[in-house]
Amino acid sequence: MNTEIDQALNDYFSKNGGNRPDTKLILKANDGKDYPVLIEYKGYKDKLLVKLDDEGNVANKTSKNQPDFANINSYAVNGAVHYANAVLHYYYSVCSVPQN
Repeated sequence: MNTEIDQALNDYFSKNGGNRPDTKLILKANDGKDYPVLIEYKGYKDKLLVKLDDEGNVANKTSKNQPDFANINSYAVNGAVHYANAVLHYYYSVCSVPQN
C-alpha cells in the first residue's frame, strides 16, 4: 500500500496480535492526490454499525482509558476509527508535519 501507512499499522497497538484492516488500498482522486482507504469487514449486519459511549463518541476506550478491544473487534466503525488513529498517531509522532 504505502510504507508509512504499513509502518503505522505495524507500530500501533494491536487489537488481537495483529494490526491490520481487512482491506487497504490507495485511491487516486481526480485532482491527482492519493487517499488511503482502510476497510473493516464484519459478518453480521448489526456489527456494521458503531458502538458509541454515553457522550455519543466512538467507544474505543474503557472507563480506565484503555483500548476497548471488544468494541474495536466487534464493530466495523470502531475498527476503522482504530486504524485511522494508528495512521494519525504515526504521522504526528514520527513524521515531520510542517507548521504554519
